[in-house]
Amino acid sequence: MKTVIASLLSLSLFGAAVPAMAATDTECKSNWEKADANKDGTLEGTEVTAYLDAIKSKGKTYDSNSDGKLTSVEFTEACKADTFKDMKS
Repeated sequence: MKTVIASLLSLSLFGAAVPAMAATDTECKSNWEKADANKDGTLEGTEVTAYLDAIKSKGKTYDSNSDGKLTSVEFTEACKADTFKDMKS
């Protein structure tokens, strides 16, 4: 019985130390489709504000040409780095 408890405790401690996985391509694509409300292939104006704020709050830069917009490539790069994981949907 003590062995079982010790084993379970070890597993639970090990599991707590495992880092979270980065967002998948599928998750990022789904997030992009939700974010690009007008389906024009670029986040701009009200679509982009929260995402640029999240990027800035993490001290990152994914707006490669500093135009205040995000392309799907820029968005996906930030998404895969979990830049948006703390945002509310």
